[in-house]
Amino acid sequence: MRWICLVLTTLLLAAKPAFSIRRIAGNSTNTTADNVSLRAFLTPMLPSLRDSLPAILDGLIPMSYGNCKGDVRPPQPCIGSTDLYTSTGVFYRIRARWIAGLNVIHFDTFDVKFDRNGSMLLTVSARFDALPMSVQVDACLGYFCTGVLNNTDTCCGTNKTLTVVARIGCCTTPPFLCKPSVVSADVTPFVSAVVNVFGAKIDVWDLTPTFTSVLRDQVESVVLAHTIDSINELLVDNLGDEIVCALE
Repeated sequence: MRWICLVLTTLLLAAKPAFSIRRIAGNSTNTTADNVSLRAFLTPMLPSLRDSLPAILDGLIPMSYGNCKGDVRPPQPCIGSTDLYTSTGVFYRIRARWIAGLNVIHFDTFDVKFDRNGSMLLTVSARFDALPMSVQVDACLGYFCTGVLNNTDTCCGTNKTLTVVARIGCCTTPPFLCKPSVVSADVTPFVSAVVNVFGAKIDVWDLTPTFTSVLRDQVESVVLAHTIDSINELLVDNLGDEIVCALE
């Protein structure tokens, strides 16, 4: 789910201009910038970041993700080269080529809370108008298979919401943003597909566990690991080599 990483990476990197603008005069190595706390430094920047999210993300997220060059071409631009999902059962064969609608996003929540130790709890909720998926399902008896459906109407519905909660610790010396971890990653309502095979309705798969598992792994290994270093450099540039984490 590279597009998810792109979204969250952009959110974190978007803070760069704000950090740079508020450079504190007189910073030097082995000094503390007027005992500025991480909370005091970041809090004034959050409203402008929330308001600028649509403009920041415009043109950066692909329309589609999956098998971009297969037999059924997705809306462009698209990222990926393999099918999203394949499965073969006793009576069916399923293939999910790609999913579209990824760049039509509404941000309902972008919230940061600080605990008394200065750690941050970041909550981001993004709502997608529609996520049509290209799905092919064949009904099979032995080696003989016949097409049951081949469309983008079976999955995945409208108004899907992705909510990610991440905890980022505060350390008094660099790196200031430390020990990042994803607390939860949820998609609501569930992403599933039901097809009619030989008169029986079969819930052929539930994408939600796979989706959230991939999301969590990618956020932890890519987004939090590779972008916080950039933000920490900006914090050192503005706040010196020591900050205050705990609230008074």
